[in-house]
Amino acid sequence: MPFFGQNRPTSSATSQLIKVGRIERVVNRLGFHSSRHCDNRKTAVGQPAMRRWPIWLVALGGVILIPGGIWFSTSRTRLTKNDDATALQPLIRIPLASLHEQPLTTMLTIPKSPPWARIRRAWGEPEFVISASEPTGRTVMCLSSMPVRIEVVNTNGSAISMQAGAGPYGYSDYCSGSSLRFQATGGSVLTLKITKVELRPVPAGDVIVLVDWWNTKDKLVGVALDEETGFLLKRLSIAGILLIAVGAMLVVWDYSRRQRPV
Repeated sequence: MPFFGQNRPTSSATSQLIKVGRIERVVNRLGFHSSRHCDNRKTAVGQPAMRRWPIWLVALGGVILIPGGIWFSTSRTRLTKNDDATALQPLIRIPLASLHEQPLTTMLTIPKSPPWARIRRAWGEPEFVISASEPTGRTVMCLSSMPVRIEVVNTNGSAISMQAGAGPYGYSDYCSGSSLRFQATGGSVLTLKITKVELRPVPAGDVIVLVDWWNTKDKLVGVALDEETGFLLKRLSIAGILLIAVGAMLVVWDYSRRQRPV
């Protein structure tokens, strides 16, 4: 019979609806959805996934920045090419041609500038070497066979103890005891005294005072490797900063997009 203008559902139709509802519940439990439900699910799952990408970019950029940050935070303890060039330069140079019958004296100040303080922190305390170099500047002569006597005196007038030893790094020598070596602290003011002790002529060349470390060659190689490592870490740090910037921009863009009224 008509009921408010509609036909009453029959018992068979009602049972069919109940069966369909049960089937849909089973299908949903098993993870199968209609196309409409799938589209909604993709949208709900896809948006959080897309929002995670900027966070991953920022995290990756931060990880890349860590080695560079450690490197630059310890930069004061490492040397540059300018520092190693300074360490190998003679502190003083005296032409042997200026040596006559009278003793030749000159002041020798042990360097204590910031670059030298950095060099001492990195390489340790050095030895100071007095040598007589040939005019070519790459070979040192044997001081023991030359008609000169060399002394180093401190401000109290006391002579500094010196030992015969090999020439400085970067110079070849003619004998194992070609030079004189001594220790001194940074900032010391010393007097270098050179006296001619025989009438025979003094060979051409210069008396030089240099700074020398044990295993200087390996220390210079370390400086070169530090320069190359620093170059690579600078490039990596730039890449990390760019990733963080892009990730931050995407986070701001996504936030502003979600704040817009629908």
